[in-house]
Amino acid sequence: NLDSEVELSIKGCGRTERFVISYYSTTVSYDKDNNLVSLNSRTLRDASGVKAILTDLTKPEQTPHVLVSRVSEGVDTGEYELPSFLNDGGPWLVLPAENSKVAFRARFIPSDKKDSDVLEINTLQKAARAFNPRDEVTSIAKVVSQMADDWNHSGWTYLQSTWKQFQYLPMSTFEVWRHLVRNPKALAVALFKFDMDAQLIAKLETQLPVVWEFIPIQCWLDAKKLFGDALQKLGVTGEMQADLLGKVID
Repeated sequence: NLDSEVELSIKGCGRTERFVISYYSTTVSYDKDNNLVSLNSRTLRDASGVKAILTDLTKPEQTPHVLVSRVSEGVDTGEYELPSFLNDGGPWLVLPAENSKVAFRARFIPSDKKDSDVLEINTLQKAARAFNPRDEVTSIAKVVSQMADDWNHSGWTYLQSTWKQFQYLPMSTFEVWRHLVRNPKALAVALFKFDMDAQLIAKLETQLPVVWEFIPIQCWLDAKKLFGDALQKLGVTGEMQADLLGKVID
């Protein structure tokens, strides 16, 4: 959990030292009235090494917007004015850029636009806008279930774009990955969609609660069939299809 904290107490010589250990020492606060975000840190003295970006969660394929820090006497203050187009899309995430020398906890900024009827939602773009973690079955979970049975679902392109743009970040930064691993059938299909990417598999194992042995064999068989059907539609049949399937499964 990226927001978990552990308190370490060391007692000795008549005194106690306490330390708070967390994934990030720097977080971001959002001031809606003034349309800005600012860094909060227990250790950061200045923001010169911080590179912050803003991404629209409904459009992970787009190049993120670079945020520029306010400056006071030539020093970056760690306060960033948000662009005027914030109300035109979203929801948004404020993230550290890949070349940022300082990592910080991503900050979620909700959208003013709402897709209220979750039952009508069939894309991850709409699901991201309607997402409510308190829902018994969230909008993202509904779409991930659809993806598990549809090789050509647009959600796979969404996931691939998210991975391409932000694979340097912890996977649990994005709700879509957290929901994917809760659906073993969709998770099995994902490995075929990502060509068994070794880096993706390693991150799933180390950063999210994935135990491959717990995925039912039927999920792998269903994913294999989806992949085989997709190859057949592309005109790949017979020995060539069997060879491709065999290599992927191996």
